[in-house]
Amino acid sequence: LRQGDEFSGNGGRARFRVVACEPAEGGLPDASTVVLCEGEPIERTLLRSITMLPLETSMALLVGKDPSDLAREFVSPFMEQRSADLVVGQIHNLQGVQFKVVGTQPANGGGPCIDTQINTR
Repeated sequence: LRQGDEFSGNGGRARFRVVACEPAEGGLPDASTVVLCEGEPIERTLLRSITMLPLETSMALLVGKDPSDLAREFVSPFMEQRSADLVVGQIHNLQGVQFKVVGTQPANGGGPCIDTQINTR
């Protein structure tokens, strides 16, 4: 982590920003890392739902997969590791398959959380 990095915790419900590090160039936290929290919480719009569809160029890689397979095998793992906001029009490579964000609620996008409903059809 470095100064300015942001990450989420608590299933995406809490967002954190690194405001200082020792050493100044950053590094990886471990069990001896001291974390200090102060200031107002970072406001973040959370996604109620997202629709991500595979691009046609990736369909050959998905033979035999139904929408629930796409959500479980590709989109859900991606969302669990994602903290940056998602908006309509973005294309993401998920395990070699390209998916496009075609819809979000709210419409202007937001960050994924544990309660985000995933649609793949």
